[in-house]
Amino acid sequence: MSHAGIEVANLTEELRKAKVRAAKAKAKRKQIQKNLSANDVAMDLKGKKRFQVKKFTAVAAWSWNYSVDLCAICRNTIIDSCIECEANQVDATLQKECDVAWGLCNHAFHFHCISRFVNIRQVCPLCNLDWEFQRYGSINS
Repeated sequence: MSHAGIEVANLTEELRKAKVRAAKAKAKRKQIQKNLSANDVAMDLKGKKRFQVKKFTAVAAWSWNYSVDLCAICRNTIIDSCIECEANQVDATLQKECDVAWGLCNHAFHFHCISRFVNIRQVCPLCNLDWEFQRYGSINS
């Protein structure tokens, strides 16, 4: 065999060995990724620890299913009674729900508050559009 033939054979053997090493490394990476789960130790591709989750605290936010939270007239929350209902309340334990009125502009006010306001001016207190009732009733309706 010639000198060039030996070099080609050596290169071919080295290429085969490199392909075997690459296949083993790929299999090891797949195995590492397969073994990782949410509460396992995170590893880098070489199998060394990168970090470990010791504690996890979830945080959530919630809100009522409406976008208005204050009556702009009496400044009480919509889910609470208006100032007129609070003043006329006989017994603190018998607190009834104060109804809410929505205008065509989607602004919401306590019914008693907007009724008094509309007697003076027939516009929405927030956007000055002509006031027309869109919906009236409980906040949950």
